[in-house]
Amino acid sequence: MITKGSKIQLVKKMGIFNNIGEICEVTNITEDGVITFRFGNYHLGCMSYDEFEKYFINYDEMKTKKAPKRTWTNWEYDTFIYYDFDGDSYTVPVKYRNNGKIVDFRTDWDKRAVANIKTRASCNKNDKFDFETGLDIADHRMQIKLMQQDLEDIIDRM
Repeated sequence: MITKGSKIQLVKKMGIFNNIGEICEVTNITEDGVITFRFGNYHLGCMSYDEFEKYFINYDEMKTKKAPKRTWTNWEYDTFIYYDFDGDSYTVPVKYRNNGKIVDFRTDWDKRAVANIKTRASCNKNDKFDFETGLDIADHRMQIKLMQQDLEDIIDRM
């Protein structure tokens, strides 16, 4: 429901009013349903309620809708084998968790000895979350970061 003072947002081009995303303020609603609104600093427009429903959304209502609070799973612990550029293999301790949208993936070394590496994979808002795919992506990103560290070490030794 909109009232005088409500904020509305243009979501579809309306004649020459094509600044999609612009937020306007409702300045008046007459008894017969004509809505007057202010856009920009000095411009006024008028429309019917049908036009409002076609071209605008109620920005105030949209702002109050919040994304659901996601809860993280407990950390799961695992290891994987990493092969450096010399062909030597290392067991890398890792931990991971997810919240139904994001997979966090981290090395789990003793923090006093080695800095831990963190990677993340997040689901596109238009896709259905798939934990295994997210875990694979985060794991591959971890492999890349480990390779980058190895490469930097090789360059430093030169």
